Amino acid sequence: RRYFQNFSFRDLVKIMSEQVLGNIHSIETCGTVDGPGIRFVVFMQGCPLRCICCHNPDTWDFTKGEETDVDMLLHKILRFRSYFGKNGGVTVSGGEPLMQASFVAKNLKKLKISVKNYIKLFVMSKREKT
Repeated sequence: RRYFQNFSFRDLVKIMSEQVLGNIHSIETCGTVDGPGIRFVVFMQGCPLRCICCHNPDTWDFTKGEETDVDMLLHKILRFRSYFGKNGGVTVSGGEPLMQASFVAKNLKKLKISVKNYIKLFVMSKREKT
């Protein structure tokens, strides 16, 4: 019950019922360099910033990637949560995650609701990497 304290019932119904699609470049299931601990890393597709020192220029193109819904991604993440331990969790990187903010936000909200143990969430935008 305490895991739902930050959400009203109306918010929970809205979060669970809306269908939002995201465009994913790739997934790394047991990453160790994109945040603390062992992480499930979601690389979003699409970025308008074109940073000179970008580590993932293959994520820039908005027309590539694999379209997926929040529930499909959530299912993949939850299959690996036993590997996260105390310090691990989920990182959303890219591309630029904020270009798909509604998909990322809904996924993180559903992830928070779905887990019994707190998973550390970490969203990296290009601005934070450089």
